[in-house]
Amino acid sequence: MIVYGTVRDAITADTLPGAHVFYNAGGEILGTATGVDGTYSLSVPQGTEITASFVGYRPLRYSPMQSGVVDFNLAGGVDLGEVEIFPEDPPAPGPPGTRSSGSGMGAILFLILALISQRQ
Repeated sequence: MIVYGTVRDAITADTLPGAHVFYNAGGEILGTATGVDGTYSLSVPQGTEITASFVGYRPLRYSPMQSGVVDFNLAGGVDLGEVEIFPEDPPAPGPPGTRSSGSGMGAILFLILALISQRQ
């Protein structure tokens, strides 16, 4: 089934571009990020719980029963404390003393999933 909607701040109603909307498919996390207007569209199996999350906000879960609109209004309040992100990508081979940094996307995804698991 197809679910779609908008992810917003629960207080200001501002859209949250780059928020994550995902579900767990037998241990594999599948999902999408919201666009610049805070909207998303996602194909999910019937009866699957979907989660919306954004850094600094509490994740919100919902189990849609049919295709259609699922809007999320996320509440703030997650204290991140001090966060350091290090890329997991290994340096590219090159002459000694040089280094090419990776994208760091693996580290960012790990941080998001760690924050979500703390709130469960």
